[in-house]
Amino acid sequence: MDSLYDILTTNRYPDEARAAAAYQIFPAADEWQGKILFIETSEDRPSPALYRRMLDKLDEQGVLAAVNGIIVGKPQDEQYYADYQDILTKVTASYETPILYNVNFGHAYPRTILPYGALAKIDLDEPGLTIEEPYFSGPIDQPAASLA
Repeated sequence: MDSLYDILTTNRYPDEARAAAAYQIFPAADEWQGKILFIETSEDRPSPALYRRMLDKLDEQGVLAAVNGIIVGKPQDEQYYADYQDILTKVTASYETPILYNVNFGHAYPRTILPYGALAKIDLDEPGLTIEEPYFSGPIDQPAASLA
C-alpha cells in the first residue's frame, strides 16, 4: 500500500508522483479491470487514518471499483489488523468486492511469493487462493531452458 500511495502523492518523495505520472507507471483504471489486487502494509505500520487515506487514493484512481477481488497481506505483528479490516470493508462495501484477509505475503512472515499476471481464484468459503496457471499446478513436463 505504501508504495502505491507514494506513487500517487507527494507526501514522502516530492518527485515520485511527478515521475510516475510522466512515465505512466501507475496503471489506468481500465487496466485494473478483472484483476485481483494484492495489498499489504509495510514495516512502517501506517496508522489506521493513513491506511484509510491510502485506500481513498486507490479509490479515487478507480482501482477499487475495477478489481474482481482483493488479497490482503498479514500486517507485521498483526498490528492494526482489526482496524485495517474494518476500514477496507467500509471503503469497498459499495463494490461488493471479495476480500481474502491475513494472507502471508509481503513484509510479514512467513513470506509467500505471488506471481503477477497469473490466473488466480479466491475462495471465500474455504479461505484460500489458488494460482490456476499450469506452471503452478504440478510438475513441469519440459526441461528447463539452457542459460548458455
